[in-house]
Amino acid sequence: MPQQAVDDQIFAKNGRGTPTFVMPRLAPGEPLTSLIETSLMRGIGRMRAYDSAVREGDVEGMHRMRATTRRLRSELRLFEDHIDPEWATPLEADLKWLASKLGVVREFDILRARFQSAAGSLEESLAPIFRSVGERRARAALELQCVLDGERYEDLLHRLEAIITYPAFEDTAEEPCRRVVPQLVASTWKRLKKKARRLDDSSPDPAFHEVRKRAKRARYTAEAVADALPSSRQDDAHQFAKQATEIQDILGEHQDAADTMRFIEEIASENQENGAFNLAAGRLLERENQVLIEQRARFFQVWNQFDRAKNRRWFQA
Repeated sequence: MPQQAVDDQIFAKNGRGTPTFVMPRLAPGEPLTSLIETSLMRGIGRMRAYDSAVREGDVEGMHRMRATTRRLRSELRLFEDHIDPEWATPLEADLKWLASKLGVVREFDILRARFQSAAGSLEESLAPIFRSVGERRARAALELQCVLDGERYEDLLHRLEAIITYPAFEDTAEEPCRRVVPQLVASTWKRLKKKARRLDDSSPDPAFHEVRKRAKRARYTAEAVADALPSSRQDDAHQFAKQATEIQDILGEHQDAADTMRFIEEIASENQENGAFNLAAGRLLERENQVLIEQRARFFQVWNQFDRAKNRRWFQA
């Protein structure tokens, strides 16, 4: 589903005004500067739109703002050879900082949802886990509110918007999209395949997580450049992004299971004398480990379909 449709559904569901990101369609002959400006302004619009939802503690709004900060970081890296590093480097650092603050709250939301879904009749025995998640989430949410009320956050938004008024582009950004874009996509793909092709059943969890991050970057890249491609290649770019998203989702579930297992083990180590809890925690660990195994198997199936020459012709032709 296109990002705009996702945004519409989320904000309609929550009774909010739908954010509108109407950006001009780019021609392949336009300079790369137009594509960079379009990508960044789309991200700025989303961040501004999600601000009130995050302040109100809306779970989906928080998730979307975090995803937006990550997308913006990805796009800054994508265009890094064409943007003044004195402007882009500190901005990327601040986006990483904001994503980390949003991420802590988001991770506890994920943990709570997973535990609630899996607990069933074990909920009472798992009280130490629910209590710990609630307490940590509350502290992280309070810290996030301070961030959103702070000068660093507001300065970040202003500096993002300043690129339109005060362009910070290198001379190479004046080249036409048709010439530069394929190189950008090819570079992102190369980094993804290098890591993904090395994975096997015995690879450690962090190796799968790294592939997930690179798949996400490949997806963001395809989505960012699609509208600047000749019409004959746009559908292929969107299909590439769709496939990368599927890999991202599979490995996201894999990572959530791994994180959940680590959290359970941490709380179990603090409650070693609580027999009922440890029995219930053991059952949760078994369930999450099964999820881990299943998602690894799914990844290899989907990756083998994705890693085919025909899926890359649109940026290699």
